[in-house]
Amino acid sequence: MQVARKITNVFRIPSKRARRKAISQVTDGADRLRAQANAIVEEISLARTAKKLKLHMSQRMIRVGWVVVLFFHVFNSVYSGMLAYLYYFMAKPKMAYYVQLLRMMPQQNYDVVIALYACIGAVNFYSALKMLIYSLHYRRLVFRKAINPEAENDRANEKALTGFRALKRFVSGFGRAISARGEWFDIVLVMREIVEITSQTVQAHSCSVLISSVWMNQVFCGLIFSNAMANTLVHHNIREKIGLRRLYSTAIDLALDFAWGFIIPCRIIFVYVTMYIKNKHNFPESFSYSDTMQIKAILECNQFFMVSWLDAATTTLPYLNMLSELVITEDIRGFNNLMRLELYNSTVVNWPSSASLSLSYVPSLVTLFIIRSQLVGGIPEGLTTNLSPNIVDIEFVASDFDGQLPDDLADKWSSVEMLYIEHSGLREFPSVVSNMALTDLSLIDNNISVIPEDVQLSDSLMYVMLDRNPLKRIPDSFQSLEDLFFLTFQHTNVTSLPQWLHDAQTKALKLQL
Repeated sequence: MQVARKITNVFRIPSKRARRKAISQVTDGADRLRAQANAIVEEISLARTAKKLKLHMSQRMIRVGWVVVLFFHVFNSVYSGMLAYLYYFMAKPKMAYYVQLLRMMPQQNYDVVIALYACIGAVNFYSALKMLIYSLHYRRLVFRKAINPEAENDRANEKALTGFRALKRFVSGFGRAISARGEWFDIVLVMREIVEITSQTVQAHSCSVLISSVWMNQVFCGLIFSNAMANTLVHHNIREKIGLRRLYSTAIDLALDFAWGFIIPCRIIFVYVTMYIKNKHNFPESFSYSDTMQIKAILECNQFFMVSWLDAATTTLPYLNMLSELVITEDIRGFNNLMRLELYNSTVVNWPSSASLSLSYVPSLVTLFIIRSQLVGGIPEGLTTNLSPNIVDIEFVASDFDGQLPDDLADKWSSVEMLYIEHSGLREFPSVVSNMALTDLSLIDNNISVIPEDVQLSDSLMYVMLDRNPLKRIPDSFQSLEDLFFLTFQHTNVTSLPQWLHDAQTKALKLQL
């Protein structure tokens, strides 16, 4: 009896007083975080030039530096414009075959890619134009508009800024802080180098798989080594001269990025562009019938062109292909220590019961996420047959079920406590959830307009999220949920609250309208 009482005490739901105390603690913590965030924003907004930032250069060196910077701005503008035109050309119907052959990103996405490169080109063109205009205005070589010290001091005296001016001041301050003259340049440089070296290492591995050229793989390795060592040596040998150190770091980074982002990609694509142009906008027959040429082109072009939205951030990062026809087999049962399973951007065409997530095979699996995916034929048998009782959290985000949830889902998912179906286009409230012992239910951003008045949800529900649905009212049956702690229905068509919600709001229930 004592053991049973102890177990009951362990799993007992906290009292309302304890919940209010917990809410108060969370609120106080949020206020402290908000104050700290405001302080950080203010510090960023008033960022100033780093101390001891002096660099003595001859007029000749200033001219050389100015020309180099102008060249790279103009070059990036032209290069981005050429890439935008290349994708514009690849979006034409006659190129559909080659886009599919080379396993590139679908043509319907090219408008966004073109806009991306156009924006990059426009920014660089604007920077080059600004250098020219201000140099003509001041009648000397300058990189930007001269800073007025009095105006910089005025920024610190501005107390109350709202809306666009506050945002503009924050963005401007952040830009100054991370610029070559800013206080945070070294921190940003280290973070950027870590990201670059990591992505370049993965990319080098991808290159070794996709590209057969030995010298190109050696160049990749050399660039990674140079990127890792160059700035380290600069910081080690030039510690006191901050301005000179930052100049060398920027120049080295610019040269390596130029080789990484232009020389290598152009070396890859130049062969195929010239081949296509020489053969009157077509590839020769030898290209299609060669044992190696076409396969080599497919692999190498995957290194150059965007094949997924991940490449929208950088076209030379390794790509992740969408799994257009994903078949889950019994092999999934071999991951005995699997704790979390996530399917992203896939089309599940077959997941048989023989590959079900049973306790004996995946005893550690707790959560299952299916994101931006399509389940052909609805919830597959592999997810409804002998599901492990340790799986308590199942979430669908921006996914298509090809219909409603099965009526017997409550029996098959008896252990599930957290069910999230968000951004998935549900048109009706899934009545099957009323038979599930849930603690958390999220139906955010669907097309549910009505919740049946007679729906009887589980008394164990503590969190219910109904945001961004065309709901007009909250049913009175919700008032029977004694343990309901959090209810949110923001951005809905609910215009008035029932009396029971007014009464509940004065108690432990937390509402977000």
